[in-house]
Order: sequence, then structure tokens, then C-alpha cells
Amino acid sequence: DRAVLLDDEDLHPITHSRQLGELDDVRVHSVLQRETRAEVKADLFGVGIGTATTAMWTPAFPQHGLVPRYCVPVRSTTERFGYLWILDRDGALPAEGQRLAEQAGVDLLAILDRRNATLRAEESAQQTLLMRLLTAATGDQAEHVVRELQARDMAQPDSAISVFVFEPGAPGSADPVDHTMALRLRLAATDRSRQWFTVAGNPTTVLAVTRRTNGPHPALSLGAADTTADTVADGIAASYGRRPALGAST
Repeated sequence: DRAVLLDDEDLHPITHSRQLGELDDVRVHSVLQRETRAEVKADLFGVGIGTATTAMWTPAFPQHGLVPRYCVPVRSTTERFGYLWILDRDGALPAEGQRLAEQAGVDLLAILDRRNATLRAEESAQQTLLMRLLTAATGDQAEHVVRELQARDMAQPDSAISVFVFEPGAPGSADPVDHTMALRLRLAATDRSRQWFTVAGNPTTVLAVTRRTNGPHPALSLGAADTTADTVADGIAASYGRRPALGAST
């Protein structure tokens, strides 16, 4: 009979239970606005959820209208997917309830791992094809790759492709393909008007595919190009922890 909420790693709501249990102001705001306020994020990360490897209680924050929560990090050894929350004003979730919440976190991780394995296989195939396009030595070779892109529904005959490159910096522990896939998914969630693709490497490449509509092509507009570059730079900053210089062409 307690409210349950699942957030991604940036505390954007993914899904939530039916209206069981008592709600707090933060949960109502996140569900309605699809975000968590910056000051609430700061306090939650301030109590250690970002580095937690096991379930933990977060305290009440009366100034935000936030009740105590049982927080289950949904993470693997190398990647954090999000947080499962159980709201409990009294901070008295029984041991069995805690065990069930923690098992739900394990089950969610298994589902996400299977999904990521499928996505990663597709991502590797896409990156191989895109690398062939980027390294095509002749127009005929490029045209052949473009036809393959169209066959995979990665582009259309009237598509415009904007290409951005950046230096990813020193390699971390994450696999480069996993890292660029996370960037692509972030860009796709941020801007749904384009198809987004990434190619791991140094430099790393981001491709934004825009389909022609009536009138001038949006990708050919200087203002639209600036907006796309800003979207890419913001996505890189969120995924890589820094905002690099970008090289771009359309």
C-alpha cells in the first residue's frame, strides 16, 4: 500500500505505481512535469544516492515536501540505470517489504541488461555501416552505403545528414560503444525530430538525420544548425562530463 516510483539516473520519472499510499509533493511534481526540481536533486545526491551500491533510506526534506523514501539503486558494476523509490512517511517499511524492493531492483537490472545486449548488437552493426560511409573513398562507395542505410530505415532519399565530431578525452572504464550508445539514446530522447547515430572512436562522430518537409530543409537553416549543435554539445556534456569543441558539417 505504498507509492512506488522508478526514475532514471538523472531523476527523470520512467514509471510509477497506481495511486497507492501517501504521495509527497516531489512525486506529484515529477509525475506531472516529467522532471525533478534541481534543488531536490541536489539534496538527494547530497545524501549519497549517486554513489550508493545498496539500498538506503533517504531522509525527509520538509522544505521540498519530500517524505522519507527507501531507495534501491538499479545498477550494474559499471553502469547506473536509475533508482527505485518506495515512499514511506514513517520510514517503517518492514524487512519483507525492503527485501521485495531489492529483489525488484535485481529483476529490473536483468531486464535492462537483456535489453542493452540487444541494443548493443544493433548499435555495433549501425556503427560499422556508418564508418563505411564516413570512410568511403569514392562517390559510388558512399552511394552504395547510403542505399544500405535506407534499406535499414536509417535514412530516406530526401534526408539531410549533419555530422558532428568531438574528441572524447581519456578513455574510462566504460566500453566506447556503450558510451556512444548512451549518448545516442540521450539525444534521441532530447530531440525526437531527428534520427541520431553515433560512431565510437577518436574523434567520436555524431550524425543527425533530418527528413525534408515542405519548404526549406530545416537542417540547411543556420539557426536550426546552431540549435542542433547546441543539442549535441549538451548531450555530450551530460554523457561525458565536459562540453567539448565541435566540428560540424551538413
